[in-house]
Amino acid sequence: MRAQRKKAVAHAVVTHGRNPCCSRQRKSTWAKQHKEWHDMDVLYKSLHTADWHNRPHTTNKEEAEHYRKIDRAVNRDRAHLKIIGSLFWDLVPDAVVLVPASVHRQRVQQRPDLSWERAHAVAQHLRHLARKHSVPVFTSFDEAAEYLSCDCKK
Repeated sequence: MRAQRKKAVAHAVVTHGRNPCCSRQRKSTWAKQHKEWHDMDVLYKSLHTADWHNRPHTTNKEEAEHYRKIDRAVNRDRAHLKIIGSLFWDLVPDAVVLVPASVHRQRVQQRPDLSWERAHAVAQHLRHLARKHSVPVFTSFDEAAEYLSCDCKK
């Protein structure tokens, strides 16, 4: 069963909620270079708009409802698409990518809309998620994609 659903990679640094990826890991750039992979930001842009991203969210419930809609879309699509991104709430990814903290911190500094505290908290959440659900953690998207492409039983 696991081999059938090996299609979703979560990253390490996300800007909102408990997304499966992290912000400033360069996932969008990687996905553009690997056409068989679909970037959540592009794939679900109708669900996660710039308006949503740029406005303050007043309640945890509001954020949870928003990201759970995306979780449902990912669960619907993951059987036939390879998906990479950081838009999630309860979704358990097939792999997590966490770049080294020093690299991540430098990348976060390039984003005026993202604090290191927020990015680091998401990375910690992803580490916890990976331990809890026995999700493998990688330091590069290439390593994660190679693992997920393997037909061998893990």
